[in-house]
Formats: sequence, C-alpha cells, structure tokens
Amino acid sequence: MAYSFGAGVVLRGKERIKGVRAAVLISPPPASLASSRFLKEKLPRLFLVGDADRIAQPTRLQQLLSEAGRASELRVVAGANHAWRGHEDEAARHAAEFLAPRLL
Repeated sequence: MAYSFGAGVVLRGKERIKGVRAAVLISPPPASLASSRFLKEKLPRLFLVGDADRIAQPTRLQQLLSEAGRASELRVVAGANHAWRGHEDEAARHAAEFLAPRLL
C-alpha cells in the first residue's frame, strides 16, 4: 500500500519488490502511472482517489486504467482531496476490504 509520492515510487520500482500479491495505491500521480509497466501486470490492484483530488484526478486515472486493458479497481471517495484529511478511516476501510481476501 502506498500514498501519493510513495505510490509513484512503487510504480517506478515494482519490478524490484518480490512477493507482492496485491497492491493498493492511494492518490497515485497520473504521470507515474502513465510511464509505468505496473498496469500490464496481472497483480490485483486497487486505486483509491478522492473526487476533489486535483493532483490525482479521478477522470485521468480512469482513462489510464481503461487504456491499460487489465483489470484494476478504481474507487472514488466523495469529498476527499489529495490530503485525505477527514477521510483516512474510509481509505483504510477500502484498503482492508480489498486486501483481506487476497492476503489471507
């Protein structure tokens, strides 16, 4: 699981991380996503973004995920911006729901 800049780091270096069974990226930078091979992998992945996020804009992320052609889940959280202030519990709930059946 990674957030914002950390998600960008994961997108650039995922090949070097062994044993990953699923990924949750919160507000990933669209430019990092567009230039990554991450979307071509079969890895189960969830992208979380707020509908008020001006950096990781939901429409741009949806476009990139659609173009990739591999199954990815995108969840857009109403009222959340890039900082996720006040929506941390909701982000944690979405991540836990996604990861629990894949990691047990």
